[in-house]
Amino acid sequence: MKTASLETSPQPGRNAGVDALRVGTTLLVVFHHTAITYGAIGGWYYKEVPTDHSLSSMLLVFFCTFNQAWFMGLFFLLAGYYTPAALQAKGPWHFLRDRLRRLGIPLLVYGFANSQLRTERARILNHKYGNMGR
Repeated sequence: MKTASLETSPQPGRNAGVDALRVGTTLLVVFHHTAITYGAIGGWYYKEVPTDHSLSSMLLVFFCTFNQAWFMGLFFLLAGYYTPAALQAKGPWHFLRDRLRRLGIPLLVYGFANSQLRTERARILNHKYGNMGR
């Protein structure tokens, strides 16, 4: 009888530490936007709790301020570091096509869905509260 092994071997050329860094930083981005929703400063689509001078709000503000100082820069650093090798391995056209597929399609879908949701929200608020001061 064969037993399945839980051990997975990483793909050749991958660095498990860098992969873990990317996953951890991505989770930090999710926590960052959640903190904005629940009391930190920052622009986001929905705020459950307004920012005030309570201890919880100030801790969330500190959390977001500390994160924002470095996490996007880290993403750009990693992307810039690995781009030349990917470009050389794939060639310019395949690299560009791959990036458009991985980034362009989700961006278009998000942009369309977001514009529709914002339009519908504005219609509902306009119906509920009148012309919003117009």
